[in-house]
Amino acid sequence: MSDQKAPKIAIFSQDSTLIEIVEQVFADIEHINSLKSDICSDILIVDTRSIDGNEGSLIHRASLVLAEIDDIGHYSGHGDGQICLSFPIRAGELADAAQRLTKLYKNEHILQMKNWDFSPLRRSMTSAQGDTIYLTDKECETLSHIYQNAPVSKEDLMTKVWGYHKDSETHTIETHIYRLRQKIEKNPSEPEILVTEDSGYVIRF
Repeated sequence: MSDQKAPKIAIFSQDSTLIEIVEQVFADIEHINSLKSDICSDILIVDTRSIDGNEGSLIHRASLVLAEIDDIGHYSGHGDGQICLSFPIRAGELADAAQRLTKLYKNEHILQMKNWDFSPLRRSMTSAQGDTIYLTDKECETLSHIYQNAPVSKEDLMTKVWGYHKDSETHTIETHIYRLRQKIEKNPSEPEILVTEDSGYVIRF
């Protein structure tokens, strides 16, 4: 189920000149007219000048973010799999970004859990049937931390993933665990993958 294939690449931009430049660097690229939660691409390039309305909430899905230099700080910090470049964009920068993203994609370690392949780099999970769901940054970090360190306590997630004090009064962890189960479990009320045990949260394979 985790056989490596050539990445699907897409660009979201209304700038025809930029699209032509990007097409010269990235082979077999698709041009999309809107950002939607069901975009099926492995490497997504987003021109932030074209973002409108609620599309900004999907910026974490982008592998390559192109932004004005004064705005670049707003779009950085979404993990190791995301690169940010500021305008004006040079072909050499795009070529370097393409090489880095392709290398990341090819060398990515896919984590398997029951009938899912979990891709931390792409923040996605793909089922044995080929269905793909996408995770937020914190959902991805939470799942990765539990996968690598189980059993994991609520307090550990609060300090290691969220940066809270372990004694903080918040339901953030429970809320995110609930949302993750809604996405990945056949029956979220009786989880079989992301399970709570006496010692903490664990992933069952």
